[in-house]
Amino acid sequence: MAAGILSGIGLNSVANITGNDAIVLDFPHPQVMSVSTVTNTDDFDVQGEVTRTSFWEIKSNNGIVVGFSGSSPYDNDENENPNIPRFFKQEVNAKGELITDEYDYLQTRFGAEISNHDSTEKGNSNLWGGGNTPNSTPTVLTESGLDSPYGYWGTIMPNDAGDFSLSLYSKGAVVGSVQSGTYTMEVVLNISTNEQLNP
Repeated sequence: MAAGILSGIGLNSVANITGNDAIVLDFPHPQVMSVSTVTNTDDFDVQGEVTRTSFWEIKSNNGIVVGFSGSSPYDNDENENPNIPRFFKQEVNAKGELITDEYDYLQTRFGAEISNHDSTEKGNSNLWGGGNTPNSTPTVLTESGLDSPYGYWGTIMPNDAGDFSLSLYSKGAVVGSVQSGTYTMEVVLNISTNEQLNP
């Protein structure tokens, strides 16, 4: 039966087949992201300063934006914004008892650096806020304006291997007669995807 069908197709029928059919295949490949556990190292000097380096390895197959947030306890005697990260400790009295709502702060400065990336939206240097010589304030670190890491770099595109590195440098310096003891600080890395698609 197949042979009969084939023999019934004439040359004129073949000649009437013209043009080409194009097949377009769309494959929705999603963006993924992962962030390594932070690695911290501290550098102390005899002048009463400490610089903490916090390092992350960020993996993604498209654009990333980064920002920071944090807070510190409010001191009744200080006119400071509590919604910023600072090195702090709660004051103690002569009996070693914590004093309610009384805190000392170190002068806190921040810098940041990205490396092994492909490009940034804003095209600025890989160093923000002086990099490993921090000179930017906690307020600038945590805002969303042009001077913050978010505004300075915009979207960060990882390299062809799908990763890049981010370092945050946090410097605390003794100013005046702040009480001795262990100072602490909490900074939060806020990171999200910002996929860039072909035009």
